[in-house]
Amino acid sequence: MDVLRVENLSLSVRNGEGELLSILDSVCMRLPEGMVTCLVGESGAGKTMLGRAMAALLPEGIEVASGSVFYREEALEFGRLKELRGKSIFYIPQDAPSALNPVLKLKRQFTDFGSFSRKELLDTLRRFGFDDPLRILHSYPFELSGGEAQRCLLAMAASRKPEVLILDEPFRSLDEELQIQAADYIQALQRESGMAVLVISHNVRMVKRIADFIYVIFQGKLIEEGTLNRLIASPRHSYSAELVQILNDNSY
Repeated sequence: MDVLRVENLSLSVRNGEGELLSILDSVCMRLPEGMVTCLVGESGAGKTMLGRAMAALLPEGIEVASGSVFYREEALEFGRLKELRGKSIFYIPQDAPSALNPVLKLKRQFTDFGSFSRKELLDTLRRFGFDDPLRILHSYPFELSGGEAQRCLLAMAASRKPEVLILDEPFRSLDEELQIQAADYIQALQRESGMAVLVISHNVRMVKRIADFIYVIFQGKLIEEGTLNRLIASPRHSYSAELVQILNDNSY
């Protein structure tokens, strides 16, 4: 079953002359429960705006020209969609530290998601690779590395147990070893919870590692969709063929 779905979503922004410029053009995407769905495309293709739209986090000035959002087959206004963010829908942005409150220690930010015992918090952090979870709980976000902040947010998602997890460029600014660790954490979290996961990334090697289903976006339009095997076997667009070449040149 689709947990979240967008139909014919078009986004626009006005330039300095007041003209509407298209960001997304009639995009349709579905996030089924129990799957890791990946959205790949070059910078500026509209990946981030699509993810933010699905989490009701569009920046000021971005206009919804058309389209509908469905949550478990119920059509929702964007105002209603906002009410689900942080509860049923959990969004982790490209800059993970920016999603954390800079003036609160991590322990306080974890407990904002519910009532947890000290042991539960420490055990959750250990699951995400923290050898000294007590240090993390007593740290401010600025005392964490980007990779640590991201793992904290994944741990918060595990504590919250949302139905949809959206991650925007989760492998950015991580070295190769940490990229693999992050991919493994994402997969483990999805398998444990059965949630629908959307990973937005231009890192096709990590996409190859974790994707159950892939969408390819190019210049604001979805040009390809399918399983990894289908995409590799018969890409239907020249840009998709370039991605397949990268996959073939960098096998894992």
